[in-house]
Amino acid sequence: MRDTFNPTRNSKNFLRFFVFFLYLCTMVSDEHIKERILAAASELFRRHGVRAVSMDDLARELGMSKKTIYQQVASKSELVRLFLLNHFERNADRIRQIKADARDPVETAVHIAKLTAKHHQVIYPELLHDIKKSYFDLWKLVQEKGREMMSTGLEANLRAGMKSGVYRADIKPGYIAELFSHLVQMEVLIKYSRLDPGMTFLQTLDYHMYGILTAKGRRLYQKYRKILLT
Repeated sequence: MRDTFNPTRNSKNFLRFFVFFLYLCTMVSDEHIKERILAAASELFRRHGVRAVSMDDLARELGMSKKTIYQQVASKSELVRLFLLNHFERNADRIRQIKADARDPVETAVHIAKLTAKHHQVIYPELLHDIKKSYFDLWKLVQEKGREMMSTGLEANLRAGMKSGVYRADIKPGYIAELFSHLVQMEVLIKYSRLDPGMTFLQTLDYHMYGILTAKGRRLYQKYRKILLT
């Protein structure tokens, strides 16, 4: 038997669909606004430092009311946290792509090293000091998350390199990974060098790589090293 037209039922279904459609539109709109806020805040933080940027500055930059901003972000502290997490997530995506594209563990290490040097330029010393002084818990997040990402990734790279004969067979991957990840933390680089942290990192990388490479690996490193200078 064919269904008969029921205006009440059909109008209820349409209303449900319309409410759901409006809900989706609101979610998309809110997400877009939040992305705009985060992008503007990131630019202001990099340009002026975290402490110097107020929520009033952000509202003026966006041409948006503070009320709208606070509907998306609960506080400045939350905004700084999102800025840092977004930076780490973007780097994690780039590292996954590097691993997929690289031809061998040495090339992987070189491209990740270049990305890390850029990280030191984006999260530059003054910005890190700002975060440490005003948002100590977030500063610890930067230190711990950065060290965790580097240590885990480096240990996997070392094991792959040992297996393929480009790294020495007598090294201890877990120990070396933990040691190096602590060595290249931003605060350590700043403390022991007046040079640019990015360049200091690259020099530290040379010190590390030439200590673990086999003859085969050294040839590859010398071939790829020019990538670090571009």
